[in-house]
Amino acid sequence: MSCTKCGGQGFIESFKKLPDGELAPTIYRDPCECLLYKQLDEQADRTWQGLSRVPVEDNRGMFKEYLKQSLYLTSDLKSLALTLRGALWAKGNPNFISKVVDENMLMSVWLSGMHEEGKKVIDPDFDYSVPARDILGFNGPDLLIIRLGIKNSRNIATPEVLVDVLENRRGLFKPTWVVDSQDKPFRMGHISWSTDGERILKDFEHIDLTSVLPTAVVNTTPSLSLPKKPTSSGIQKTGTRATFNLK
Repeated sequence: MSCTKCGGQGFIESFKKLPDGELAPTIYRDPCECLLYKQLDEQADRTWQGLSRVPVEDNRGMFKEYLKQSLYLTSDLKSLALTLRGALWAKGNPNFISKVVDENMLMSVWLSGMHEEGKKVIDPDFDYSVPARDILGFNGPDLLIIRLGIKNSRNIATPEVLVDVLENRRGLFKPTWVVDSQDKPFRMGHISWSTDGERILKDFEHIDLTSVLPTAVVNTTPSLSLPKKPTSSGIQKTGTRATFNLK
């Protein structure tokens, strides 16, 4: 549905009054707020492919304050997606750079150097298509979200790589969210667990997203056919029915 203010142009045309009360001959184009909404959707998809299809829940906006601090989260996929979507929308800054990764991506980047040197990589989860070639690349985002419990095959270097990424970002005073699940808690036996990793996470505030919000919200499925809330501009941002392809 087109914006009722700008008709989908992304800007509003107007004439300014001169001191004598006459209208200036120049047409001024002011950005419409619907342009910001489009940019926030694009930001969401850069953060996590498909995130723009997640409905914006008003009660998730309170998490925008947590975008600037490190957190240890326990969450299912739906709760994390809803929370991140709501927080980024409430922040309203499309220039804020955030990125969701998992253990497979961390390890694939770390192993890519060996692969380029012609060494054999023995890890069935290794992704040959990762563009990054150095784990220092994870220092870039303003906020990095690391999902744990995604990697299937054990690699003894996984805990060390996770700690390296966390320590590197902590040294730059950049926030990181580390996310485990109730099914795979971050403790001894977890594929990414180490004493150093546990020590670092003890300094992070721990929030269980499956318990801090109403059950009705937590159980909202990201089949993403739910409509997003109408904005003040009269735009009805409608969710698209599609497969939620967050990995």
